[in-house]
Amino acid sequence: MKIYPATVEEQDGRITVRYRFDTLSQPQRSGELWFRIDSRYRDFLHTGPAPAVAALAMSAMSLGEDIEVSQPLSPRFHYGLLQFSAHFHLWLPSELLEVRLRPPSFSPMVQPDARAVVSCFSGGVDSFYTLYEHLGAAAPNADFKLSHLFYAHGFDVPLGDPLSDELAAELAELAKGWNLGFIGLSTNVRSILDPLIPWVNSHGACLAASALLLAGGTRTFIIPSTNRHSTLFAPCGSNPVTDPMFGTESLDIVHHGSHQSRIQKILAIEHRSEARNHLRVCWQNIPGPRNCGRCIKCLKTMLPLKVTGSLDQFPVFPPLPPWKEIESKCFAPLDLSRYAQEETYVDELRALALHRGSKALPHL
Repeated sequence: MKIYPATVEEQDGRITVRYRFDTLSQPQRSGELWFRIDSRYRDFLHTGPAPAVAALAMSAMSLGEDIEVSQPLSPRFHYGLLQFSAHFHLWLPSELLEVRLRPPSFSPMVQPDARAVVSCFSGGVDSFYTLYEHLGAAAPNADFKLSHLFYAHGFDVPLGDPLSDELAAELAELAKGWNLGFIGLSTNVRSILDPLIPWVNSHGACLAASALLLAGGTRTFIIPSTNRHSTLFAPCGSNPVTDPMFGTESLDIVHHGSHQSRIQKILAIEHRSEARNHLRVCWQNIPGPRNCGRCIKCLKTMLPLKVTGSLDQFPVFPPLPPWKEIESKCFAPLDLSRYAQEETYVDELRALALHRGSKALPHL
């Protein structure tokens, strides 16, 4: 895969950054990746190759193509990208191949004016939990005190869906109430990735690509965790192992909250009025109410609230469906058959002996 230098254009108060790319093994998949952001955040933009490399890395891995760029890359980012590739190949060996990244040279990515602390925020349980942990006096220290919230059009809500604009306006108003800036970004990245890679696997790299695009003004970019660390054996596109690998010399990408389960996060935010009135966990993107109350994400949020007696205090949810529907969706066994299984010490030792034709340990 060859990624070309960015072009930047400004029109009607919006800046669009475009990256053309060629896929060598399947030329029909060549195209253009773009990001669009409000002109107010012009000074946040970093338009080097790193944002496009992060966004398109899984596409290249799916096609088995090394990535070539014509501009220098951060050595830390280059190293991290190779580690990212190796990890996802380990987790999904038949779907994602390990690839190399070929820049003409290396140059540290130093952004002396980068000061913002930005957290991804879509209005869900993970978003609210991480927000409250980094807001005002609750911030671990001043370096991690939030200054901005980030929302991406075209991620979980498709581009062009009126719901995305409605949601962004609602989240921006919430940010204003907390004296935080609100960064809304639009991108077509899913139209490129979805035919090749499930969003559940690719979204972490796309969040990192957004962070890298904003690295001119962002010092720390926080990604709320999806899973608790103990359940990481089932790989998720965003996770505490690979998210930080996209950092640079001046940008830290922090994966937050993986020490807490989903239920623990729900309990931590259930009494917050903003969460009660604006929580959005649903992936159905239905018009009107934010949450359908029938999908597994809605149900797994509603059930703990029902247990604690708080569900009626969340007007964003409809009543629970019959128990039979809940049971079939929420209590089915987890299917791990598509994931690479961990090899035991004994299995690995036996395979080594077989490969080498060794009889040194006859009892194996």
